[in-house]
Parts: sequence; structure tokens; C-alpha cells
Amino acid sequence: MDRETVLQLNAINRAFYRSAATGFSASRSRPWPGFERVARRMAAQADAGATPRFLDVGCGNGRFADALQDELDIPFLYTGVEASPFLVEEAKRRQGGRAGFRFLAHDFVVGSLSAVLGAARFTGIALLGVLHHVPGAATRRRLLGELAQYLEPEGVLAFSIWRFAHFERFRRRVVPWQAWLAQGGAQLDLARLEPGDVLLPFGAGQTHLRYCHALDEDEARVLLASLPLELLDSFESDGESGDLNRYLLLRRPRG
Repeated sequence: MDRETVLQLNAINRAFYRSAATGFSASRSRPWPGFERVARRMAAQADAGATPRFLDVGCGNGRFADALQDELDIPFLYTGVEASPFLVEEAKRRQGGRAGFRFLAHDFVVGSLSAVLGAARFTGIALLGVLHHVPGAATRRRLLGELAQYLEPEGVLAFSIWRFAHFERFRRRVVPWQAWLAQGGAQLDLARLEPGDVLLPFGAGQTHLRYCHALDEDEARVLLASLPLELLDSFESDGESGDLNRYLLLRRPRG
């Protein structure tokens, strides 16, 4: 996918979070069960002799920080990065100015994380409920590869894959790209889209549209093979059927 298309698709989601952020945040008031399992595994990997440091990319309203607090009985440092300024402020309010917590507004889809993180290293890094919003296979590989470089030796990177394409209730909601363009959508060249790129509505009126990508098994394997990390765990969780999201946890080997 070319850079112009990445920017156009990302702009759809930036617009979505400007118009629907309040309702979106309200619908995500608690950590999902998968978040809790990730936090538990990261807590188990943390070295008791040092203060753990966690990075939460696409942190939304900060609910993964809640899961970390439930699992860790020692002080830790937490950095949340989020493209939506509204959700950054929601996260700050949620965490109440906790010592060692910081929230940064940064669009990590179109810009490098080094702009806000510098040379920091982390015990655990989470990219949860985010990857489906990242346009382009190359962009997703770039982002995960960048996150891998921020891990300490033995550190854990966890990311989730939203399995919406496996569920009829989501498939029937997909808005055809042609219909969106006909209603005044951006001048997007549909030939530049990748298989699995769709528009999904959100909210009671189903009027707020967001770009989403359905990541299939072949793509997941390619992503994993591109990372200098070893697979630690893989599981499905969340939703009424307990398999709405797939979670992958990877560890950076020593040396």
C-alpha cells in the first residue's frame, strides 16, 4: 500500500475518534478478559529486583493500566501512547495523576515512536485492540518491528488481532467502499486497498465509520516471522463466545 492511501485510511480513523470518542470510551469501561491475561503474563515476566516499565500503544482511555495494577503488587512505570487527544485526557482522568504514569498524544501510524519515546526500553509492551486500525501490511510490520526494538532482553510484546471477519454480525455491517465514496467519502483509489480492508460502523445509529483490516492467518504468520522475537503464548478471548480477539505474546531473547 502506498503512503497516500495509508494517510487517507488513517484520516478516516482520526475523524472517527474525533466524532465518536465519547461513546467509544464509554463502551470500553473495563479491561477485557484478554487484557487481564496479558497483564498477568507480563507481571510474571517482570524481574522482582527492578521496577517494571510498561508501554501501552493505542492505550485509549487507559484501561490496560487498570489490568496491570490488578496483577502487580509492586510499583511500576507506565507510558500510554494514543493518537486521539480526547482519549489521552480520558486516560489521565481515569488514572488520577498516578506517580510514574504518563500519557502521550502521538499518531504512531504515520510517525515513528522515537519522536516521543527516544531510547527508552520496556519490560512489557502492549498493542491491544489497535492493529486492525493500522493501514497497510508494510505499516503493520514497521510498527511491530519498531516496538520489538523497545523491549528489554526477556521483555514481552503482546498484540491482539480482532477476528471480526469470523462473525456474521460484523460481516453484515460492512459498508461497501463504493457506497461510501458515492456519499461524499474521500477520493480514495480503491485499487490501492488490500484484501481485508473494510469500513465498519460504530454506535447505536451506526453512523460513525472506521477503517478496519481483517488480519488473516497467513498475514499473522508473516508478521511473526518478520520479528526478532520468540512466541511465548497465543490464545483467543473476549466477547460472548470467548474468541472475538486473538492474542499473541512474544519475548525478546537475551543477546
